[in-house]
Amino acid sequence: HVYDAVGFFAQRVAAELMAQHQPDKSAPILDVGAGSGRGGVDLRANGFTNLAALDFSPAMLDLAREKQVYNRLYE
Repeated sequence: HVYDAVGFFAQRVAAELMAQHQPDKSAPILDVGAGSGRGGVDLRANGFTNLAALDFSPAMLDLAREKQVYNRLYE
């Protein structure tokens, strides 16, 4: 995985752990400090469908929006 090569694996691990412990994949999840949306990609890959992104940077939210994994984005 290209993100693992540069050390961005925490989001993947967190999403996998959430998937193991949260059977309701439609449960609402707020990705605080979503940045470019990498965490949302991992959550979606683990079956989660009700995702919202929160970030203070409009530019980062634009990057997150491009991933097309969030239902809502908040600045």
